Amino acid sequence: MCARGVCVDFIDLNFLSRDNEKIVIQKLYNNISGNTIVFSFVINEKLADIATTKLKMVLGEKLVTFSNIRFDGLHPDMTYIGPFGARRQGFFGDYHSKLVISSFFNGLSERDCARLFDPIIYDKLGYFQEFSNSSRILLERDGYCDVKFAGTFLSMLAKVPSLYSFNHPTGVIFNALCSKLCSYADLKFVNFPIEFCLNELANSYVWPIFDCIAESNNLKYRMPNYFISPQSFVSRSLTLNEFISGCYTSYHQCDRNEMLEILSKKAFFSRYREVVG
Repeated sequence: MCARGVCVDFIDLNFLSRDNEKIVIQKLYNNISGNTIVFSFVINEKLADIATTKLKMVLGEKLVTFSNIRFDGLHPDMTYIGPFGARRQGFFGDYHSKLVISSFFNGLSERDCARLFDPIIYDKLGYFQEFSNSSRILLERDGYCDVKFAGTFLSMLAKVPSLYSFNHPTGVIFNALCSKLCSYADLKFVNFPIEFCLNELANSYVWPIFDCIAESNNLKYRMPNYFISPQSFVSRSLTLNEFISGCYTSYHQCDRNEMLEILSKKAFFSRYREVVG
C-alpha cells in the first residue's frame, strides 16, 4: 500500500475495445499533471493507440514500464484459443486445457482423457521443461522494462503460492510488485500483512498446480488438485473429472469443423497427436 500516491486513473485492457479505445486513452491523458507517473507493462503494436511506443511518444519520461506477468511454467496445460479480443469461450471462460480440448477433438472418452493427466504424458509433451522456458522468456521481456521485476517474481515462485493461473498473480506477487513500483517512484510503501490486501483475481478462475509439476520444479508448497470457478450458489471447486466433463459438454456445442481448423494450427495439438496417437 502506497502512503504518498494517488491513483487518478487506470485502464483495464480486458475491457478495451476499438469502440472505446480513443475515449479511454484521451481520458487518461487529461488526468496527467506535472508530477504524474504512468505505470504500464509493455503493450505491442496490435493495440495501436495504447502501444508502448505510442504512449512513449506522448508521455515521454512520465511513462514507466514493468513486466507483464505471463508464466506458463506452473500451468503448462493451460492455453487460450483465439487472439486477444476474440478468445474462444468454453467451460472455464477463455481458459482451456490442451489435453482436454485435444482429447475431445480426437475422439477420446472423458475417462481416457483423465488418464492423460500423468507424469509420463507430461514429460513427453514437454510440460516439465516449460518452467525454464517461461523463466527465460520472462527475463527477456523484463530486459526492455524500466522496473525490473522478473527476478523477484521467479525467486518467489518456489516459496509461496504465486499464481492462480498463468497470468493471474496472487496477492503476495502484487504486493511485491507494488513495492518495486513505489521504490522506483520514490514513494513510501507501507507493507501491510498480505491478508489486508484485496485481490479480486481470487474470485476468478483458479487452475491447480498438479503435484508432479510442483515436484519437478521443487516448490516448497503443494496445492489442492481442484479447479475453482467463479460460480454463485454452487460449489466453486471441481475435481479433474468434473472439469473434464464440463469441458466436454461445452465443446459439444462448438462448430466442430471450425474448431478443428483452429486447432490444426496449434503446435500443442500436433504434439498431442504425436504423443497420444
